[in-house]
Amino acid sequence: MKAKFIPLVILQLSLLLFAGGEEKSSSPVRRGANPDFYEAQKKLDQGGNFYLFIDTKDLLKNFIGETRDSIATSGNQKAQVFFIMADRILSTLGIYDIQYLGVSVVEQGNSRLMKTYLKTPPEKRGLFKVLGGAPHAFETLSYAPADSSFFLSCDINPVEALALVRATILESGGPTALASFNTGLTNATTKTGFNIEEALNCLGGEFFIAGYFDRKEMMTLTKKQAVTEALPTPRAAVGVSTRDIRLFNMLKEFLTRQGFSIKEESAGGITRLFIQPKPDMEPSIKPAFFYDGRFILFSTSSEYLERILATKKGTANLGSSEEYMQIVKALPMKGNGLLYIGGDFPVELKIYAHIWKEKLIEAAAMSDGRVKNQPIIRLSGLLERPGARGALAAIRVNEPEGTLIVCNTTTNIIEGSLIAACSPIVFPILAFKSQEVMKTGVRSKVNSLRANMRSVATALEAYYVDWSSYPPTSDFDTLLREGAGAPSNWNALKRLTTPIAYNTSVPIDPFAETEGTPLLYFGIHRERDAELSGKGFLWCIWSVGPDGRSDIRSKADLANLETNIVSYDPTNGLLSAGDIACWNSPGGIKVGAVKVFP
Repeated sequence: MKAKFIPLVILQLSLLLFAGGEEKSSSPVRRGANPDFYEAQKKLDQGGNFYLFIDTKDLLKNFIGETRDSIATSGNQKAQVFFIMADRILSTLGIYDIQYLGVSVVEQGNSRLMKTYLKTPPEKRGLFKVLGGAPHAFETLSYAPADSSFFLSCDINPVEALALVRATILESGGPTALASFNTGLTNATTKTGFNIEEALNCLGGEFFIAGYFDRKEMMTLTKKQAVTEALPTPRAAVGVSTRDIRLFNMLKEFLTRQGFSIKEESAGGITRLFIQPKPDMEPSIKPAFFYDGRFILFSTSSEYLERILATKKGTANLGSSEEYMQIVKALPMKGNGLLYIGGDFPVELKIYAHIWKEKLIEAAAMSDGRVKNQPIIRLSGLLERPGARGALAAIRVNEPEGTLIVCNTTTNIIEGSLIAACSPIVFPILAFKSQEVMKTGVRSKVNSLRANMRSVATALEAYYVDWSSYPPTSDFDTLLREGAGAPSNWNALKRLTTPIAYNTSVPIDPFAETEGTPLLYFGIHRERDAELSGKGFLWCIWSVGPDGRSDIRSKADLANLETNIVSYDPTNGLLSAGDIACWNSPGGIKVGAVKVFP
């Protein structure tokens, strides 16, 4: 088996592992062959390098429902409300409508072809209703220059998108939240004079993004220049289809009201709107809107828009480039969404990220030494990895009873694409099962810790009988400052083990960040801690609890242990905040809110 397919196999085995278990589902168990499996095969490639099928009928809905019901028994109302809202939102978005998910991967020379099929009912809802209608040829390709590094084209129903946003807000926040959203739209229209709803009604349902990095510009920047000059700006343009010129006129009026100086030109059926940059803008930025009767085009570079228009008139567009034709030859010719990443794009992005990283490092050296914007640093490192290069093309096709996504790539992006495609179904299951395993471990640690604390409490009292005092400790502020691993804390607990073994070993905190860290221990000094001794408080040992953070931060917190203000309570959730403490006070020795013995 080739190493690059190991992540795919691990993912499949993980699904088999976590799909079982002892939990009972309200859904009937299927017996015999699943006809959907054979239906999915017709949509995918057979006999390839990888095949995955997940029957998702009610799977996610049952997961959300069972998790919500489980949380309800713990009394954690916030978490319960979250899952109730999640259930409503996922239903509104149409995620529950997915009947099954099928994925196949076939290696073809130096490329890999992946097909993903999502089966949905014929009557589309939510996101599936928003993402376009019947498949069609990609007219938008004629706008992309042949040297484009990246290109994205997508169908979207803007009116349905706004309706979905409103429905989601209504389900998650109720009528009050929806009324607030509508009021916000009205206020925005009044303030800016730009009517968002009217603008959406003017859209035609297609948009695209095309662009490239100017590698010559980037390569001329030395390390020194990279930190003193502005970052090279990628050349990019956005295009949206419109029903007529109304939206273009609305944009012109909006820019005028916002104080921009604009210059309008019309020639050859093209209306150009040049925007004079404001003083605080980069000199290289020359924004403009062009309208050709079909699309409104926008870019921060008017020169790039002129290139796009020249491409539209000629034949040297992205659709005719050799690299594009090679990567899409195994893909459908029609669809509703297209993503293309050129073979040079990872290299160009690597150069761009490197220049940005150098700027960040230099800026840190000139300030506090801390490098900000860590994602850029990580991106730069990721692009250094072997295989992080090559071309990719993916096409989404709307079908009457589902959605087909076909992707061809010469990079290792395919594994990430597969996991991303499966994540809405797979990751919640893995998270749920992993959470259950983790909770089992937490329960075991809590029970063991409480039993251990009872033994330590007995040892402390036996020590007192022999020595008429408890093991001496630092003052409380020093204890908190130095932490549980400080010699003073360790030595105080060590007195319980030698020279007389009141306890077999120094008690360890199972929830501490560092393995082998002892429990925190504080014994009062009658004069130094008069406030606590006056209340009959004698000593306290405590663990940071499952959240790994000490919530006992002052003597006042020690005084409030009886009222359980800072104590860990599993009814708030097994992984909730709070310390697990054992202490001796006038009410007797207690662990948490539970009395151990008088």
